Amino acid sequence: MKLNLLNKNYIFFLGFFLLFLNYIFSLLLFGKVIVEPHDNLNHLVPYDHIISEIYNGNLDAIKIFLSGNFKWYFLEEIFYPINLLHLIGNDKFFYFSENIIKHLISFFSFYILSKSITKDRITSVLVAVLYATATQTVTITPGLGLTFLPYFIYLLNKGKNFKIKHYFIIFLAGLSTSITHEFLSIVFVLPIIFFLKDTVNKKIMFNFFGVYAVAVILGNLPLFLVSIFEETHRLDFKNRRIDFLSNFFLQIKSLFAISFLNISPFSLPSKILCSLLFLLTFVLKDKVYKRIIIFCLITFALKILAGSNIVDLFFDNFFESFIFLKGFNFTRIDKIFPFIFAILLILSLIKANNIILKKVIYFITILSIISFQIATPQLEILRNAFYGALKNEKKHELKKNIQSNKFIESFKIILNKENFISQRTFLSSNKDFDTYFRFDDYNKIKKIVKDERIMSVGLDPMIAVMSNIKVIDGYYTQYPLNYKIKFRKIIQEELKMNESTRNYYDAWGSKLYAFYHDENNLKINFDEAKNLGAAFVLSSFQINDKTLDLVCSNCYGSKDLFLYKIL
Repeated sequence: MKLNLLNKNYIFFLGFFLLFLNYIFSLLLFGKVIVEPHDNLNHLVPYDHIISEIYNGNLDAIKIFLSGNFKWYFLEEIFYPINLLHLIGNDKFFYFSENIIKHLISFFSFYILSKSITKDRITSVLVAVLYATATQTVTITPGLGLTFLPYFIYLLNKGKNFKIKHYFIIFLAGLSTSITHEFLSIVFVLPIIFFLKDTVNKKIMFNFFGVYAVAVILGNLPLFLVSIFEETHRLDFKNRRIDFLSNFFLQIKSLFAISFLNISPFSLPSKILCSLLFLLTFVLKDKVYKRIIIFCLITFALKILAGSNIVDLFFDNFFESFIFLKGFNFTRIDKIFPFIFAILLILSLIKANNIILKKVIYFITILSIISFQIATPQLEILRNAFYGALKNEKKHELKKNIQSNKFIESFKIILNKENFISQRTFLSSNKDFDTYFRFDDYNKIKKIVKDERIMSVGLDPMIAVMSNIKVIDGYYTQYPLNYKIKFRKIIQEELKMNESTRNYYDAWGSKLYAFYHDENNLKINFDEAKNLGAAFVLSSFQINDKTLDLVCSNCYGSKDLFLYKIL
């Protein structure tokens, strides 16, 4: 008897295997779990570390940030119920526990909804896995709102009065929903329920929104306190949005342009799947399917509008009293796209009568899941096999070609064996939790600097935070506007050297980094860093500056750690 993994008896085994393929793939090839640092290790994890300290009784832990100018209510997620996990484990335990919980809630939430639409277990499991994978890899958010979204639709579609357990889940989900990342998109997508059924119980809708809204407000009290008591750097957001037509063509190009930056080989299967779902609009004679496609197009149009300068003009000229919303990223409405396409995928498999077409959709769905799951570790394999083995002079050339989308020139570099060093190192990576944060090295630095503050150059400042080293820099979603102005004095000469970096800091500024143009000709003002509270500078390279006194070179055997005392 042949083993058919798409048989309903085995589909859950395949589903959970695919759901955690990233872990399995990473552990088999690297012996550790590879993590994408952006917005994870360089931001969310250090925030969670301080929240953990607070939950465990160290209320002064918040002073580690920004020379003590960081308030507790800048930690947007501090009231989320999942933070109770900090009481039973360390930072690494919390990170992976939260990640696994999000995957499981997303999966079961969508599976329950899918089973209410179709009785096909195979379809329900595969689409639920795709939704959970896309939600946790494409639309990473600090909250749990999107993980519960399918279950919300299920409850409203069910049309029956809520029981106590339903109210509890709705309230818990509301407490865990991020206003800045999820709430707008969730509220916007909920009307999709009207496409799935002819009539909706108004009482149930009212009860749902009442309980959910109250919970969201309670869970996001820090944000409301910030808007009342603080002028944050987000009020200074400017020139980030471009004119409507330019943004329109930019977004259209991003849909179709195949480049290393826009459509990687790992997202290509999902792009093909989305294109197929759109094309099925002309084949499937189903009103619900077409309505959802139209809803999707409207959402895309609103995303283009939200990313244009029309939003700034709107607040500047008509709603000055709501100017604090100017820094709100309205383009995050696109976080509902994974859910919309998952619904379309279910409907396409229900309505499609052609067996071959269904098999093709199943195949591309599984391929999309795999490509998303192993994207990060595969990129590390490519880095080891190609970029990591390139001669130093060719690395810069390859990076420049990739940024310019020069495919032929890039492949010429990769295919020329003379561009590689003779001995290659495979399957090594610093993109895992322990290696990235370098606890051993930084704990030794902590013994030197003690309770003094440092500024990092060429290093992620948040790494120091994880070893409880006080900092003046870092990556923050909310912080005082006057601090941004003070920090700019440190890097103002460097910003003059690079227009792109200057616009990046002035128009956004969430990353308070010691930006530099040339490590051999630094224009960083270390006196201003001292004025802001820094006593030491930790650099990834040697610095020659009369205001700095070398404390240790290649500290404790580390090739890229140089510690200086600011005179």
